[in-house]
Amino acid sequence: VFTRAGAEPAELLTKADYENFDLAFEFNLGGHTSTGLFIHAPRNRAYRGGLEVEIIDAGGADVHSTGALFRVVPPLNPVRTDDGAWHRCTVHMNWPVLRVTINGVVVQDIDLSAHEGTAHT
Repeated sequence: VFTRAGAEPAELLTKADYENFDLAFEFNLGGHTSTGLFIHAPRNRAYRGGLEVEIIDAGGADVHSTGALFRVVPPLNPVRTDDGAWHRCTVHMNWPVLRVTINGVVVQDIDLSAHEGTAHT
């Protein structure tokens, strides 16, 4: 469970750096929520230097929707996460291929090296 400490966002970091990995987690968004999973992000809180898989309490198909690579690549398929339910996310990173599913729906299946906005992450 993440809780905020004052104005600082909650964060969970790995102890080691990973180029390739498989990750599965569940999330439940209570109230208005906008968060994300940062991949290949620097540890100095300059997280925007990496990629963010957007997790927000609104569905859609743009670069600000759940499953998007925030501000860069919209989700392949829109998913709804504003229903108060628990949702399962899986992430398979095998550079340069990133595959993300939410509730079994593929939201990203991308060759990062072939996309201008992600080629250097």
